[in-house]
Amino acid sequence: MAVYANGFTSAGDIADKKEWCVLQTKPGKETIVCAHFQRNSHFDIFFPQLRSCFGVRPLFPSYLFINTSIIDRFRNYQALRYARGVLRVLSTRDGVPMSVSSEVVAEIKNRLGTDGFLDQRRIFRSGQAVRIIKGPLKDLIGILEKPSTNEERIQVLFKCLRYPLRAMLKFEDLALVKV
Repeated sequence: MAVYANGFTSAGDIADKKEWCVLQTKPGKETIVCAHFQRNSHFDIFFPQLRSCFGVRPLFPSYLFINTSIIDRFRNYQALRYARGVLRVLSTRDGVPMSVSSEVVAEIKNRLGTDGFLDQRRIFRSGQAVRIIKGPLKDLIGILEKPSTNEERIQVLFKCLRYPLRAMLKFEDLALVKV
């Protein structure tokens, strides 16, 4: 049994090792590319999506994660690169597809809900400081009171001139304040 410089013990180990790489799709073609690779049994595709008050949208617009063995990644590079809707495979200057850490993909998957979506309502929690990034209250900082309502809005409490002011705002209009 030979041990190679990269730590693998045999050629079979190299073929069995799977890594995540990133496909960049043409704008708005993520679902087409995802469906194509889901039909192909030897590719494991991951397309993280975010649910917000505007509906469902990609967490990383125009990017998908694909898990394939190292040997298949090189052998099927043309199939990955020239699939319908794919713009390119993220790779080094030498054309070698770059891999993404499995821990990064696992962390994203852990944050998904049971329905398979990252719910924007879970990002904001009561008591957190938020800053308004859009609208007439832009740049005001307040405290999140209620994380969500049926209208997909958040109630924020501001202290203005010794009086509390409450406002119902959209998720997209807020950013968390780093303390």
